[in-house]
Amino acid sequence: MRTPLFSSSSPFAFARSGNAVALLGSANSVDSPPWNQAPRTPLQTVKGKTYTIGFFQSSSFSSPADEANTHVDVLWNAKVVFGFGGFSQWTSEELKVTAVGNDELAFRGGAAAAWTLIDDIAVFQA
Repeated sequence: MRTPLFSSSSPFAFARSGNAVALLGSANSVDSPPWNQAPRTPLQTVKGKTYTIGFFQSSSFSSPADEANTHVDVLWNAKVVFGFGGFSQWTSEELKVTAVGNDELAFRGGAAAAWTLIDDIAVFQA
């Protein structure tokens, strides 16, 4: 029986929970433009309502020195509404946004010789 290289029970699994995770960043600072991760279709939001975006992020794939310049922006309708960077273990992030209706959420990874992992993303009406 073959054992999968990566699984949710593997000590090498990248996901915080489950068996999938969004990966952002640049391999050896050569990927341009920075990677984006976003839902395939706009979110079904209601104009004028406040929404909470919650997610977990980790920038601990490489050493603290290699992760020092890592940066990720959270975009709401193509505008940066939150950013974070540097080395970190899994941390919870939460922010509030106001909907215009059928909003678009995206995460954009900055150039670094490292990666940031995003997991357990949730958007709900506040």
